Amino acid sequence: MEKYLSKNVGTIQFFLFSILWLFFFQLVSEFVEAIYAFGLMGTGIPVEIAFVGYFLLPFLFLILKRPLGRWALLLIGEAIVIIRAGLPLLNTRGRLMVAGLGVFLFFVFIPSFFLQVKDKKTGSEYAKTFSASLMASVLLSVLFRSLGAGYDISLQGGSQWIGLSLALIAGLLLFVTVKETNEATSQEEDESALSLGKTILLGIALIGSLLLLSFAFTAPYVMARWTGENHERIIIFQALVFALFALVAGFRSQWIKNIKQWGLLLWNALFTVALTATMLLNQEMFSKNENAYPFTARPQSSLQAIALYAMILLSPVLFVNVMRMVKTLSTRRPTPRALMAGVSFGSLYFLIMVLAHAFTSVYDYMPVVGPFFRDKYWLIHLVAALVVALPFMLIKENGEGESEKQEVLEEPGNSLRPLVLLALSLAIVVTAALVPPIKAAPPSARSLNIVTYNIQHGHNDAGEKGFKEQLERIRELDPDILGLQESDVAKMGTGNADLVKYFASGLNMHAYYGPKTVNGTFGIALLSKYPIEDAKTHYMYSIGEQTATIEAKITVGEQVFNVFVTHLGNKGPIFQQENVLEIVRNRENVILMGDMNFRPPTEQYRITTAVMDDAWLVRWPGGNEDQGIDPERRIDHIFVRLNGGIEVADVTYLPGPESDHPAMMAVLSW
Repeated sequence: MEKYLSKNVGTIQFFLFSILWLFFFQLVSEFVEAIYAFGLMGTGIPVEIAFVGYFLLPFLFLILKRPLGRWALLLIGEAIVIIRAGLPLLNTRGRLMVAGLGVFLFFVFIPSFFLQVKDKKTGSEYAKTFSASLMASVLLSVLFRSLGAGYDISLQGGSQWIGLSLALIAGLLLFVTVKETNEATSQEEDESALSLGKTILLGIALIGSLLLLSFAFTAPYVMARWTGENHERIIIFQALVFALFALVAGFRSQWIKNIKQWGLLLWNALFTVALTATMLLNQEMFSKNENAYPFTARPQSSLQAIALYAMILLSPVLFVNVMRMVKTLSTRRPTPRALMAGVSFGSLYFLIMVLAHAFTSVYDYMPVVGPFFRDKYWLIHLVAALVVALPFMLIKENGEGESEKQEVLEEPGNSLRPLVLLALSLAIVVTAALVPPIKAAPPSARSLNIVTYNIQHGHNDAGEKGFKEQLERIRELDPDILGLQESDVAKMGTGNADLVKYFASGLNMHAYYGPKTVNGTFGIALLSKYPIEDAKTHYMYSIGEQTATIEAKITVGEQVFNVFVTHLGNKGPIFQQENVLEIVRNRENVILMGDMNFRPPTEQYRITTAVMDDAWLVRWPGGNEDQGIDPERRIDHIFVRLNGGIEVADVTYLPGPESDHPAMMAVLSW
């Protein structure tokens, strides 16, 4: 048995690290989302942000003169597995504390595992295993999110058994792997050993690769929301690109190994250009001149699509980068303290970039530094891509390993890696391709249920995850048209989930996402049982957080409705509502809904009701105190300007714990 395990340790490590990298991405996502959730409960910096200090704790291990022993390594690894297994059972505060601890332990585990490498040949093979397992973890993440319609299915509800099963497998493989390693010892520096500075640079770039994968590639829905492109098309294309690269890396490894340093730099440069172009081509140019508003977002162009798919096509360079960096660290063997310093600075860089990424949306709530990050979404990704490529500009190759002769197929089980990656890719393609069609709504309807709902990024009024309860509440209301606010969770700060996709799938509705996430809004969306026609996004002038309004036509029988969904900034600035009224001015049969952030006694309300009807007052002209809300404190509204023969049959506010806003429903009939 021991001989078999020793012979197949590379295969065992591949499966182990495929699961552990997946756990890392999940822990980071849950940790960052939990911090953001506490920020949702107010309009300032939450005290819970102090937990980002977990990213600084790896620096404490710099005091150790010797590397951790293998049994200490085993304990740390098993702790990570246990933390991930128990994560779905915790509330937001618990996930904040425990997931952060898991991320910290991971940053200690990785350099400690590096130090178990016995020799340069082992290090070269380890680099390939490391890179292949990283790709497997990304594919697993994409698969689980595809199965969960935007959410990771292994973290939710009755499907948690998937995560528990993976944790059990990882725990067993970890025990076997550590048992087969040699006890790490301190080592003396030799002439080929990496210097402290180069080791720190490689540590930052290596962890920067994990960051860039976390930004988008573990959840391709994020790229769909950057660009407005079709979800399934992006997911299928990424899976096929990864499958092709896996086959080349697995069965023609010499092609990858023979890429010269200048060739790798060129590949990185092209990827960086494509990534930045994807951001900039989809980001609107916001003028500081109030008279330039409102304006309509640019329509989709072929150039935007070319940049996006070129970026995905070039993205395997991230795995080649990781392979080269791990090989350098493993074969040029820096001292334990230098390696830990590299990971510690990498962890600090990860923290800075995660905060910067979040600031591109919440800049209005960040004193002093916040305004710099407005409209800088593209810059964060540009920096991330440049940092990953930096080692190949500053660290020369030393020629180690050039005499290797196709050892990839000499190692038992190594030919299994590309087949596993191919199988995962094909599973993703099948999952994405089998999206059920939307059932047609009744063509002869004589009524219309309209709902507007601020879903607080899928969290309830206590700051806990509440997207499932929100879906059930919406199902109970059975809307024909649904307007959502604070729906832009397809980014790292909010877990990279896609609430709009999740709701559209769960409700069997057409969906238009509205403003692209690269523009830094808090998100609005329109869902409908009937086809959404001529959808577009308008932007209003904003001093603080950027705001937008969706416009679309929806045909119900012989009636054509012009539907608008909006979410104004704090206190519903009057200049923003004036922009909205300018957008709807010349439209007929208008439904305007959303979180307006202004109440009836305000000037914003007065100028709106001068040209439109408040559906609430049309139904309840004498008031209604029986719905659990104060009519004079309403900020969620449905305003209408209807053709003759259409009337407001009912209007209801439905407060509840599912969100910090009530759902509001209006029923039109004719």
